[in-house]
Amino acid sequence: MSAARQVVLDEHDLYPIHEEDSLPERPEHEYQVWALRAMLRTRFPQHWITGDVCMYWEQRNFHQYRAPDVLVVEGVPEGEPPGVYLAWSDRPALLVVEVGSRSTFQEDEGPKVERYLLDLGVREYVYFHPRTKRLRMWRREGDEPVELSAGADGRFPSRELEVRLAVDEQGILRLYEDDGRPVPTPEEEHLRAEQALELLAQERQRAEQALQVADQEHHRAEQERERAQALELEVERLRAELRRRDTGA
Repeated sequence: MSAARQVVLDEHDLYPIHEEDSLPERPEHEYQVWALRAMLRTRFPQHWITGDVCMYWEQRNFHQYRAPDVLVVEGVPEGEPPGVYLAWSDRPALLVVEVGSRSTFQEDEGPKVERYLLDLGVREYVYFHPRTKRLRMWRREGDEPVELSAGADGRFPSRELEVRLAVDEQGILRLYEDDGRPVPTPEEEHLRAEQALELLAQERQRAEQALQVADQEHHRAEQERERAQALELEVERLRAELRRRDTGA
């Protein structure tokens, strides 16, 4: 009699993803979230970068959760990423970012700070409002959330990711390296790729032109070689003719 197969259930599958909470946002909100996730994925391929994923902090409590716009989790999940985040079993959440809207302004800057940093154990929490351009950041220090101040350069340092966050001239929340270099946006990455392709095309054109010139030089060299051989044969013929005349043959 064969043993019954044992079904191994992933605990993540027990918790709903709450698709009903996904509501349309303003274009500036959608763009900022998309751009920030893309910048983080470019800079941190070694981490799980996601967003709008329900984060649970109490086992068997399917109604208490938060779904930040941007979530950075330490490491990359093996296999397919889970549909939810479980604070008691998943790797540490290094950073969450909320991009505010008029309807969430008070909640984003109020209750969510303690919820993310204390209940969910997130290391750092960033709030940005794309219309007011207001940027704030908190970090958990011991058992208390501490609001951070921007540095002398006007940028907020992330201790967990070792980058800085600031709003650029266009009003976009950006990542910056410690040396001041900005992490490229998706548009900048696209432009850089196009420029690289253009340079490759120019290099290919120059290589083809050089090859064409080399072919022409080779053709001319072949013609010169054939002409030299013909002249050498003509010289030998004339010398033979002279020898015959000298001997009277």
